[in-house]
Amino acid sequence: MPTNSSNPFEAWLHLQRKLQITAFDVDPVALVGDARAQYATWNAYALVHELSETMDEIGWKPWATSRHLNREAFIGEVVDVLHFVGNLLLLAAENEDSSLEQFGRVINVSKLADDVWERYCMKHEKNIRRQHEGYDGVEGKCTKCGRELPRIPIPALGGDLDAWVYGGCPVHDA
Repeated sequence: MPTNSSNPFEAWLHLQRKLQITAFDVDPVALVGDARAQYATWNAYALVHELSETMDEIGWKPWATSRHLNREAFIGEVVDVLHFVGNLLLLAAENEDSSLEQFGRVINVSKLADDVWERYCMKHEKNIRRQHEGYDGVEGKCTKCGRELPRIPIPALGGDLDAWVYGGCPVHDA
């Protein structure tokens, strides 16, 4: 298990996979069909539960005066959340011939880590743009399902390189 990876995110995914295999005899990467759906469901519920436990460790209630932060307990709860996030991410690991064989299954956790990091960076840039543009959480969403509508670039007008229009909903207008 490459826990000495220079990429901590990749090492974390390897550790999480090893935990699932050794402690629970479940390899998330190998799951398919109903078993994958069931695994995703209980991990998502567990993630939400652990996330709600983080809020027990910080004074967030607007009707109360405490603004405490139980730092150690808070971090512990966030780490619990990360375990379930890792389990869910492992469901998306791809099997590739060029990958390392670990625990009898050929996977590419490095590619998964890179894919997730790339998507995170793209979303981060999008969130910055949204805040700069006065994002309201409603504009640009499908009125039927609430999904974000794709932005379709249009030829620049008058030197405006950010010209675009909203496309149709990928679900309802497909």
